Amino acid sequence: MLSVNLLLREGAKEAFLINIDETIISKHSSTVREALKDCDPKQDPKKIYLFGVAFTPLRYILEEILRKTPNVHFKVAGDTLFRAVVILQVVNALGVEPKQYHIEGYVTHYIANNKLVPEDMGIIEKAFGPQEIASKPWRVMIHQLAYDVVHQNYTDEEREELAKETDKHHPNLKLHLNTKVAELELKAANYQKKMEVIEEAKAKKKEFWKAKKEASKVAAKERKAAVEEKKAAAEEKKQFWKAQKEAQKAAAEEKRLAQEKREQKWWEEANGFRPASADTVDYVLRGGKPAPFLVKVKSAEKGKKGGEEDVDEEAEGEDEVEDTGFDDEEQKRENALRALRMTVGVPE
Repeated sequence: MLSVNLLLREGAKEAFLINIDETIISKHSSTVREALKDCDPKQDPKKIYLFGVAFTPLRYILEEILRKTPNVHFKVAGDTLFRAVVILQVVNALGVEPKQYHIEGYVTHYIANNKLVPEDMGIIEKAFGPQEIASKPWRVMIHQLAYDVVHQNYTDEEREELAKETDKHHPNLKLHLNTKVAELELKAANYQKKMEVIEEAKAKKKEFWKAKKEASKVAAKERKAAVEEKKAAAEEKKQFWKAQKEAQKAAAEEKRLAQEKREQKWWEEANGFRPASADTVDYVLRGGKPAPFLVKVKSAEKGKKGGEEDVDEEAEGEDEVEDTGFDDEEQKRENALRALRMTVGVPE
């Protein structure tokens, strides 16, 4: 079984790390797999040199690869920023497979959700500074530092410490940080203006709907008043026509009574007796026998002494009256009597 000796070289110094099975390390490290292509296939063990990482974390990762194969996975949840960054640095240097994306996710999440102190800034700058923009943790750090500065999340003392640390050890970081601060300040100013415009528009909209609501209330009151006024007018009109109808009835009744009074007076003047009263009519309608009428007749004999004389005769209807050839006046009287009987409902 072929094996590989892994060594860490720092300048002229070499340090032995681990002897590991060639198949295992080739499967889980792309960096070592590429380096093995330049080695003699028959050489055993082969010798591979690694660079740019610390000895202790590098050996820890190699031992974990050997122990956890084939399910290589490094847990960093709950670790400090320093330990997570170191593990990420070693994993990237070895090109560990399968890819450990969760480690970089943990580091960037930590940076984005915590207020960084100068020590945190130094750790990230040392690990990822050479890559700068190519490194996501480094870009997130620049953004978070600038965000906290613009939004005044640092006290004056903390800002002075960050400025001193940046000026002293990380001059390139200062340039990127100042650029990002200026960018975020411009965005914040534009955002503030935009929010002011939005608030102004909201206020205007609120006033508009308030005025519209008041206008609707006024219009509703006016409509209600108009309806009430219309109802009152309709009621007044109804009462007017009712009064008119009552007045017409009263006038008709008064006219009828006056007509009856005139007719009664005419009969009294023309015939010397009153027409049958209402009691008599009611008595006749119940089947009683009407009282005899008093009738003036002309004397049958013309030229007699005294002229016309009054003769009282009891008669029931016209059969009791002697037919002596009435003149025009008597005929008119007979017609009037017939009309009277028809009026009061007395049969002939």
